[in-house]
Amino acid sequence: MPWGSQTFEEKKTANVFIDGGYIRGLIRDLGKEMILNDYRKYSNFLQLLINDFSGPRYPIGKVVVTRKFYYDAIVPVKDDPNEYNTKKKFFDSLQHHMVMVEVKLGDKVKNRQKGVDTLIAIDMLVKAYLGHYEVACLIAGDRDFVNVVKAVKDYTGKIVVGVYEPKSTAKELIKTFDLRHPIAKEELKKYLPP
Repeated sequence: MPWGSQTFEEKKTANVFIDGGYIRGLIRDLGKEMILNDYRKYSNFLQLLINDFSGPRYPIGKVVVTRKFYYDAIVPVKDDPNEYNTKKKFFDSLQHHMVMVEVKLGDKVKNRQKGVDTLIAIDMLVKAYLGHYEVACLIAGDRDFVNVVKAVKDYTGKIVVGVYEPKSTAKELIKTFDLRHPIAKEELKKYLPP
């Protein structure tokens, strides 16, 4: 092959940041809540979802996922030791079953997540500054992420890909993404067990 005739596909390293509450809400809306108690089925769903958006070639090149971070909430042990132990076992199993994933937990207070958005924001920013990734893939839909997405882009020059269900995501957040990978609820069904 003559010199210069090779083509090299540009690859960008990516970290994936997953808002577990957002994903669980989408799964509930699809009537498949039973997989939320089976860490194997749930982790398979998450992996298929990640494969979906890390497979296509973007204008920036191929996105290669190097790390995944899953964020969710758990009831404090002092509030309900039994529920805490059940959920802790689930999240530990989820982390062990998935490859290159770290599960990070905020608190669950009155059935609402507390501190989860902050954990995601801190990790996205710190890991961007430390050069852990070139592309952040955010799976979330809350308007609260608008400022962190802007900060990652403006202050670190990193690219942010939004992976989201269009009807379940704030329009302001969608506008801030550099690249968009919408997945409609009906498309999500293909990753769920029958």
